[in-house]
Amino acid sequence: MNKKIAISIIISVLLIGIMSAGLISYFGKISTTFSIETPIFYTAPGHNLLVNEKPDNSATYTINDGESEIFETEELEETDFSYIPKANFYARAKLVYSVNDTSQNLILIFGYEDADENKHEICSSNLLIETFDFEDYDSISCTGTSKPSNIKKFYYEIKGDCNDCEYKVSTKAGDFYTKIELSSA
Repeated sequence: MNKKIAISIIISVLLIGIMSAGLISYFGKISTTFSIETPIFYTAPGHNLLVNEKPDNSATYTINDGESEIFETEELEETDFSYIPKANFYARAKLVYSVNDTSQNLILIFGYEDADENKHEICSSNLLIETFDFEDYDSISCTGTSKPSNIKKFYYEIKGDCNDCEYKVSTKAGDFYTKIELSSA
C-alpha cells in the first residue's frame, strides 16, 4: 500500500508541475504596448521645414500663377522608411486675385531629396481655394506608392495651378500651422 501511495504522490506532483508550467506559459506572458510618434513637418520662415518642432514666428508667401514655394528640412542622416507614408496636409491660404474672381487650386506636394540630390515626390493633392480671406484648410490627404529610401531631406512644395492669379500662404496663425502629418498607409 505504501508503494501505491508513494507512486500516487509522485504522479500527482508531476501532474501538478506540468499543469503549473502550462498555466505559467499561458498566463505568465508579458505584453507591452508602445506607440511610435510619426513625424510632423512644420513650415517656417526662410523656407524651412521643421521636424516635430513648431515655429515661433510666422511668414506669408506670395505665389503667382504656376509658381511654387518650397520648404525644406535641414540635411538628415541618410535614412529609409519601413512603410509607405500617408500625408495629411494642412495649409493656411487665400486668393488675392484670379481671372473672373473664380476659385483656384493649389497643388500640395510632399517629397524628398536623395543622397544624389534627385527629388522624388511621395504624393500630392489639390486644394481648392475659394476665398479672398485667409482660411485654415486641414486634413487634405494623399498616399505614397512606395517606401522612400536614401533620404537626405524632405520638402513641402505649395504650387499655384492657374494663369493670371495670385495666392498668399501663411506658415502659422494662432494654433494653426501649415504642416504635414505623416502616418503609415
